[in-house]
Amino acid sequence: MKEPLKTGTQKKYPLKKGSQPVKQVKKNRYIDWVALAIIILLGIKIYSNSFDCSFHFDDISRIVNNPDIRNLADVKAWWNTYPSRPVGMFTFALNYHFNQLDVHYYHFVNLVIHLINACLVWLLTLLIFSSPVLKDYPIAKQKKIIAFFTALMFVSHPLATQSVTYIVQRLTTLVAMFYLLSIAFYVKARLSDKGNRSKVLLFIGSLVSAVLAMLTKENAFTLPFTIVLIEFFFLRTKKQFSRNFRDYRVILLIAAFIGIIIIIPLKSSFNIFKPLPPMLGHTYSIT
Repeated sequence: MKEPLKTGTQKKYPLKKGSQPVKQVKKNRYIDWVALAIIILLGIKIYSNSFDCSFHFDDISRIVNNPDIRNLADVKAWWNTYPSRPVGMFTFALNYHFNQLDVHYYHFVNLVIHLINACLVWLLTLLIFSSPVLKDYPIAKQKKIIAFFTALMFVSHPLATQSVTYIVQRLTTLVAMFYLLSIAFYVKARLSDKGNRSKVLLFIGSLVSAVLAMLTKENAFTLPFTIVLIEFFFLRTKKQFSRNFRDYRVILLIAAFIGIIIIIPLKSSFNIFKPLPPMLGHTYSIT
């Protein structure tokens, strides 16, 4: 029996590792870029009328009348102006260095951080639905749609208005950015099938992002606990528990996070646990 003639019209696409044709991979990337573009454009549209908003409340003391951020080279000054949140103050020092008190650029930076956060929410949702615990569920097949609408909800939710338009509340969006970035790096490293070098770099990225988050705002100290919860609920199956706990890399990573929890708070002020006395904006003590 003769073999069918090859007409040359059949086009074979090389397979990527994981058996997905290159053409399909390119199509998926195109869909991803379109989704991210829609998320970003929606965020810009929503906050496009906020660039003329003036400095308010704490903006006056932290930015407008704060001599410590006037000299970017004076690290000691802007670091000590808010010792427990130096990374956030550094961004204000950068703003002042390039734009002085032009309020438009302060709002621009706030919006860019918020848009980055929306993209990170999109990425993290995809990673979570690619985790060992969820990847075999039927709902995981719709992970791109779920990630898209989750990010749309995040970028447009009215609860974000204060952290985006109130300039000094950049600390809130900035800590969220490093927080989400640390988790994304960690989950990506755990799901990666590449060599040890790539995984080590991703773990280092997670650790650096965690430290930056903790030097931006105090609520970042919940991050190690969040990563532990993600590890247990999404990344480990029942069969992996005993085996992974004997992995020295996992033990070292947990030890590093515990070290962060112990060391950094000791260098920060514990005044955050004291009640706030009556002041401008409220006439009663706040615990």
